[in-house]
Amino acid sequence: MENHGVDPDVEVVQRPQDHAAGRDVQLDEAVRLALAALETSPAKEPPALP
Repeated sequence: MENHGVDPDVEVVQRPQDHAAGRDVQLDEAVRLALAALETSPAKEPPALP
């Protein structure tokens, strides 16, 4: 992995227009997927303190 980095789980095509507008479509897709995962499997509440 040296000098290569990590490949994303979901690849998104980044167009020059997105880069010029300052949009990070890879990050936007990651946030969309995370929010969708929370909809199907909500975060658990921590146990109450005694």
